[in-house]
Amino acid sequence: MVNQGEVDWSERENTALPEPLGITILIWLHLIKGMVFAVALIMPWFKETDVTGNVEKAGLSPTLVVLGVLLVSILCLGSGLGMMLHKTWGWYLAVYYYIHSIFRNGYTFYIVSQLADPTELGDRGPEYYYIKYGAIVVVHFLIFLYLFKSNVLHFFGLGTVSKAKVLGGLVLIYLGQLAATSMLSHL
Repeated sequence: MVNQGEVDWSERENTALPEPLGITILIWLHLIKGMVFAVALIMPWFKETDVTGNVEKAGLSPTLVVLGVLLVSILCLGSGLGMMLHKTWGWYLAVYYYIHSIFRNGYTFYIVSQLADPTELGDRGPEYYYIKYGAIVVVHFLIFLYLFKSNVLHFFGLGTVSKAKVLGGLVLIYLGQLAATSMLSHL
């Protein structure tokens, strides 16, 4: 007998549940995005542009930007691989990735008018960035909700997991990551 909130591991192993189509799509999207971000980490060394100068001009720490891109790459590759292998940890990484993305892009949406002088935006005014980051938040929130659908949870053997506890725990981890990043940026 399984108490509420605990995972019934036998649930996944005793049934041959078909992989939901949405999970198949997410697997490939995560793997591709993870590879793109991994390549983005090494691209500045192959270009003759001053990436560091541009990042610093925007008021950001180049080290923290690289660590942020590395984190997104690891989350995408890890969750894609974990979901491909039908592992519970792949689902947790995917959910964490979407929590991270919703907060990160939501914050960018909030401060878009402060990111650059309107004269530096060229033909794209702040409206473009409001639409871009707003759309990312909405799409990622919908994917986040999809990951909590009953059939998806059962597929990963999480049919009896407490959604509130998972969400609370992962949001706390994100807030801890945010606090650590904030402290590192002031060193």
